[in-house]
Amino acid sequence: MKIPRICKEQSSSTNVIQWGVIEQLEMMGELTPSAKVLSGFNKADETTKGEIILSVNARGVIKNIRFYVVKGGIECNAIFGGPWIHDMKAVPSTQHKQIEFPTSDGIGCIQGTISGRKNIRHQDCCGKWSETNES
Repeated sequence: MKIPRICKEQSSSTNVIQWGVIEQLEMMGELTPSAKVLSGFNKADETTKGEIILSVNARGVIKNIRFYVVKGGIECNAIFGGPWIHDMKAVPSTQHKQIEFPTSDGIGCIQGTISGRKNIRHQDCCGKWSETNES
């Protein structure tokens, strides 16, 4: 399943995912109870509802990633923090709104988008353009 509205936060020490995404994936039974207090990512303290390990596919690179589950309070459906960036051996670029990482075929690239727009054009690292509709 593709999950829209993913944020990259290099300074985050954890990966975070919304409870609603876990419900949509029908994976509530996979949740390990864990109440930790997270601070900083939404300008308030947030107590986690648990943690879950999800298999994440980024341009063909598949990793099992630990996420802390929160009920709300973040504008994205998931935040990929420092642990994911490190595990992917990724190089994030805030200026270019992209992240590059090694793949079996060379270099993979995920291009960021500007939130709040309906039609967004994405350019991959090879210069190919595609258009998506966000709701």
